[in-house]
Amino acid sequence: MNLQFWPGAVVMMLVATMATSLVTNTGRSAWFVGLLLLMVYLIFAMTLFLLPPERHRGVSLRYGRTACELPL
Repeated sequence: MNLQFWPGAVVMMLVATMATSLVTNTGRSAWFVGLLLLMVYLIFAMTLFLLPPERHRGVSLRYGRTACELPL
């Protein structure tokens, strides 16, 4: 697995981790807190759908290889 993430994915993972940590830190929750977490993930999904990551420095997102390593 290739671990070269685009900056948007790193920010999304950081925000998701922090939001989940804040919610689960107290050990108590309510339905609206879960709904807020679902809305955060929905925003991430819409962002990825509307602004998909571009090919970054010759790396193919499909195969995880550089352009020079792809079969001809």
